[in-house]
Amino acid sequence: MFEVGGQTAIVTGAANGIGEVISRRLANAGARVAIADIDDQAAAEAAERIGKHAFPLHLDITDANSVRQAIETLLVRTQSLEIVVNNAGLAGKAAPVWEQTDDDWNRALAINVTGPFFMCRAVMPHMRSRRYGRVVNIASHCCPAKISGSDSNSLTISTITHGRSKNDLDWKGAGLTSFRLPTGETMMGELWTHRLLATDPTSARKRISEVCCPPRWRF
Repeated sequence: MFEVGGQTAIVTGAANGIGEVISRRLANAGARVAIADIDDQAAAEAAERIGKHAFPLHLDITDANSVRQAIETLLVRTQSLEIVVNNAGLAGKAAPVWEQTDDDWNRALAINVTGPFFMCRAVMPHMRSRRYGRVVNIASHCCPAKISGSDSNSLTISTITHGRSKNDLDWKGAGLTSFRLPTGETMMGELWTHRLLATDPTSARKRISEVCCPPRWRF
């Protein structure tokens, strides 16, 4: 188990599923964890389940003002922010590109690409001033694999994947590091996660925890 005692983390899309399990692991490792989600009630319930130093935080990652206000609120409360996990994501419409509507594409782009951009932009000034920060971008098994009917997911997640390399160059020498973690066998789909949690929540959360937040993570 890694230790991040005294550090503050924010996990987006943390009210359930993979985000909640990552938040639990970070809390168990000693971090104060902001359960950031657009669903305030679900975020509050997740924070109560996790206990320790977890607390809910309203956040709409598709809204730049919401992201800015959330980070400002967090820093007023904790005075620091060391770990960001861009977990909120959308699988998107399972259909070939010619069947994707403008709304399908724009929604996937807003959540999977613009959201993490807003988050990174909002936290970088603070992290750079402290010369320390860790940003984890949750990716997908759809990238780089070629999976039929997952165009919006594959294309938008590819942007995050390649964006991580650019971030590494921008942050070099500033004490900051970014990671990309494919969900792989966890099958990020909400239906799969909820089915497993409903039938066997203890073993489901343990398995997701092993894959999504392994001991080899170094913060």
